[in-house]
Amino acid sequence: MKVKVKESAYKGDCQTASGRICCGGPFPREGDLIEYSRPGYQHWAIYVGGGKIVHLMPLNALYNPVDWLLGYLSVVKEETFEAAAAFIPNVPTTECYYRVNNKYDWRSRPFPPLQIVKAARKEVGKKKTYNLMENNCEHFVTGLRYGKGFSDQAAYVKEMAGGLWDSVNQALGHWN
Repeated sequence: MKVKVKESAYKGDCQTASGRICCGGPFPREGDLIEYSRPGYQHWAIYVGGGKIVHLMPLNALYNPVDWLLGYLSVVKEETFEAAAAFIPNVPTTECYYRVNNKYDWRSRPFPPLQIVKAARKEVGKKKTYNLMENNCEHFVTGLRYGKGFSDQAAYVKEMAGGLWDSVNQALGHWN
């Protein structure tokens, strides 16, 4: 799949050989948060220009969901939209697979775009421990954009798990 990218195309569609991918929303600008829809969760990235994103990805593609909670080794990558989309299972290429979603701008002032891009590119190649609750891809990109990492996905899981989550953490000796 090849993405045709125009830096000046802030509105309208971005096209691949197989179909529309931007859903008619705004084309990303440098420093924007990019949300990829996946079955049951979202993956997050930062747009750095030229049709590329920076994101936190598993080092080994053969991870299992238990590792999301216990932690696994991940790496910061700079990739094209299509390379990131290839990691999304069960999503037809003719469907929208990402959107610009700077949803936290109302509560936290973002850094200037060039500062965000510079910080994101400085992280490329670094290995980090990933875990869903404290250091996931959303924490990573919000940390770059706002200076503090946070994640609605992690907050939702904590809320749903209630006291069970605290008990598991204490038993495992994690995050406390």
